[in-house]
Amino acid sequence: MEDAKALTDNAIDAVPLEEVDYNVRYSLMLVGVISGRQRRIDQYKQLCYAVNVLHTLMCVIFTVNLLMCLILGWDDEDDAKLQVLIVKVAFILWYCEVTVGTITMFIKCHSSTGFQKLYLRLSAIEHRFQALSIQVATSSLKRRITAALSLTWIFWAVNIAIKIYDYATLHQQDPIFGEDFQRRTVGNYSSSLSKNSVQSIAATSTMVVLTHWIFTPSYYITLFMIIKALFAAYNDSLAQQVTKNRDRFLSKIERYRHLHLDLCGLIREVNRLFSVIAGLYMGFSVLILLLVFYIESYHQQIKSDTLIGIYFYWIIWELVMAFLFVIIGQILATEVCKMLIFQLKHLKLKVNHK
Repeated sequence: MEDAKALTDNAIDAVPLEEVDYNVRYSLMLVGVISGRQRRIDQYKQLCYAVNVLHTLMCVIFTVNLLMCLILGWDDEDDAKLQVLIVKVAFILWYCEVTVGTITMFIKCHSSTGFQKLYLRLSAIEHRFQALSIQVATSSLKRRITAALSLTWIFWAVNIAIKIYDYATLHQQDPIFGEDFQRRTVGNYSSSLSKNSVQSIAATSTMVVLTHWIFTPSYYITLFMIIKALFAAYNDSLAQQVTKNRDRFLSKIERYRHLHLDLCGLIREVNRLFSVIAGLYMGFSVLILLLVFYIESYHQQIKSDTLIGIYFYWIIWELVMAFLFVIIGQILATEVCKMLIFQLKHLKLKVNHK
């Protein structure tokens, strides 16, 4: 009866696991974060082609932006000041973080194993869950993922608004492509067309980088939410089976074991796709934080309150990003080990009882 009820409830809450993050993946394709073979759009060749072109264009824009920073973003006189040099190095490190992360995502998307293997594994795990009558609240999970995606788009809109205001008011506080860049580099071009072209490329590439970088961590967080929900459902079901119906559980123990191995394999798959990207974001975030904290020690020498605000903004978000990756790893480790801890406690109580 309990199994029948679980199956009925699961049918009511029937959102396939591989579809719970469709909104996220569509958003990522829209902004050029993922491409390659994606289920549901494989049959639309023109759409696949457009997504691949957009992702390639993003890689090109970010690479050009980084090269412009390294080649054009320097002035011998101003860069002799330590605080100016450190600010530019911090910005370049951040551009490196986003550029390398985007190119890495492109490589992962177009590798032979790509993201298709991840979702095939999710589909197989869903079938094992159904065979064991384990219910996963996929509709609730999809709502949480959509809420997180909404926050990502809000953050994207805020970044857009800030940068538009920056250009509209002609403040352009970017230490590489801001006012000094226009006077120093762009102003040296005799041709108005060349001047406008360089200025447009700099403005466009910076705008794209500022509004693009949040989507890759957002995808990582989405996959974390899915894996956590699966492990939580698995742990709850196993705990109930062990404590309430141990004899019946013994007949299913082999299937539970295979499901646990599949879930661990899912973590390995996500790690294969995101280990390099997570390492890049973590490493660059720590370096940028150290530099920005050092910059803040020059508070009395920095005349612009806007720049102080930018550094404060950086500190908050780089701290959030660094701690987010650490916390995600810790939560997943806890979920993976949760059942082992339960079994040890259960055996201890059994021994004490005897």
